[in-house]
Amino acid sequence: MPDLSRLLVAGLLAAAVTGCGSTVTTAPGAVGPGVAAPVDNGLGPPAPAPTGLPSAATVTGAPNGPGGAATTVTSGGTSSGTSGTSTGTAANRDPIKIGIIYVNNDQGASSAGINNGNTFTPRRAYEALVAAYNARGGIAGRHINPVYVELKSSSTSLKTDIEAGCNTFTQDEHVAAVLGGTGIYSEDLSDCLAKARTPQISGDYGLGDNDSLRRAPYLIPAVTLTVDDRVRLMLER
Repeated sequence: MPDLSRLLVAGLLAAAVTGCGSTVTTAPGAVGPGVAAPVDNGLGPPAPAPTGLPSAATVTGAPNGPGGAATTVTSGGTSSGTSGTSTGTAANRDPIKIGIIYVNNDQGASSAGINNGNTFTPRRAYEALVAAYNARGGIAGRHINPVYVELKSSSTSLKTDIEAGCNTFTQDEHVAAVLGGTGIYSEDLSDCLAKARTPQISGDYGLGDNDSLRRAPYLIPAVTLTVDDRVRLMLER
C-alpha cells in the first residue's frame, strides 16, 4: 500500500485541486505538475477540461476509523453538507470528499475453503492511507473525508454493485475524485464516472484498450498500461 500511495500522490493532488472549483487542463493520463506525461499512445487530442465538478462537502456522521469522518456504503447512501468555493487568491481549506472503492476477496476465498493469509483488510489499508495524508495536512491543506464502497468478489451481481457504487459517488455523495479500483479494469465504473466528469485515479493492475480509455477522459491510470500498449510493447521487444 505505501508503494501505491507514492504512485498516486500526484494524481490525487490534481484531483483535489479540481475539487476546489478550478478546471482540469491536463490531458488523459497526465498526472500533474512536475510529473512527465506518458508517451502519446494514439488516443487522440486531449479531452475538454471538465466543468461543473462538484465542490467538496463536509460529510455528516460519526468518525469511522483513523481517517476521520467517513461514509461507508454498499448500495447507496446520503449525507449532507455545505460546499466551499474559493474566492480571489485565497486557498480553499474546506474538507474534501474522496471516494474509495475496493474489492474484498477474503469472504469469497473463505467460502471456497481458501485462506488468503491476510492479516488486515483492504479497508484498514485505505484507512491508514487516509490517516497518513490527514496527519500531514490532507490534500493541499484540505482534510480528507473518505467515502468507502466495498465490492465483494463473491457477489453474483457485480455489475449492479458497481453501478450502485458509482451512483453513491456521483449522485449521493458528490465526491471530488475516486481512488482505488476493482482489480482489473471496469468499463462500467469508468464510463459512469466519466459521464459525471468525476476524476478517477486507478490502482488497477489491468486496463482496457485504447477505445475504452477514449470514453474515460478523466481516468488517471497510475500503475499499468492499456491492452494495446502492452501487446505492442511485447511484440516490439
